[in-house]
Amino acid sequence: LSFAADDAALTFTAGEHAHIKVCGIEIPKEVFSSKTSTEHHKKPLALTHGHAASAPKGLPNNRLLFSQSSLTSPNDVFLITFTDDLVASLNNQKPSYKVERITNFTETQLKGKTLEKGERFWFKGAEGKDVQGWALKPTGWKEGRKKSVPVVLLIHGGPQGAWEDQWST
Repeated sequence: LSFAADDAALTFTAGEHAHIKVCGIEIPKEVFSSKTSTEHHKKPLALTHGHAASAPKGLPNNRLLFSQSSLTSPNDVFLITFTDDLVASLNNQKPSYKVERITNFTETQLKGKTLEKGERFWFKGAEGKDVQGWALKPTGWKEGRKKSVPVVLLIHGGPQGAWEDQWST
């Protein structure tokens, strides 16, 4: 959770369908006024759409710093630079901004490793609820090949936790 450099917006992370996204929302100017109405309250806007983001930090000059990991990479630092100011971008249905990777801490250590990106799938759970899962196939997996491979089924205990597109040791 972080305020924008000018305190006009709030950025935070929120989980959705096994991804943790950086989101932003404008802070209404009259948030503490007795005249505040629901028309001032807008929906948050997702600024990232994959992997697992964390620690957003608003910077001057319409920028936002955050870290991000995935099933195939530990945390690295990323920068979002907005074409307009952050509030204008959040109020625009199609905001203009660029996401840039700043660090690549483990490039050398991961070189030559074949880490599985994972494949999302959905199935019906208790009471007909949709449940999302991950399939991570072993190195050398080929679709349609008739060969036995071991299977591991890992179940997390929700709703407070989830298997996400996130680095884990």
